[in-house]
Amino acid sequence: MQFQLTVLCLGIYRHVVEGQDQCYAVIARQPENEDERDQHRGYLVQQVTAEPRLFEQMTWLNAPATLSFLCTISAEPGSHYRPHLLGLCH
Repeated sequence: MQFQLTVLCLGIYRHVVEGQDQCYAVIARQPENEDERDQHRGYLVQQVTAEPRLFEQMTWLNAPATLSFLCTISAEPGSHYRPHLLGLCH
């Protein structure tokens, strides 16, 4: 399943692990419901995985920007699920 996610992108990073490119982005959004507003002040910030080609597509990013991404859901250890960024939506 793919979906569109619009968030504040704080940065995107690439590094090499065991000879393979890996990429992640730091994204932020405002709390959306009462529970989130009760538990957080300011933005909710998270680090999410991204396709390495996304790093190359975003050479212009030099400050936080509100962007829309095409995403899938990625299963993380501990039965947690996070977005995985596939590309920019135009």
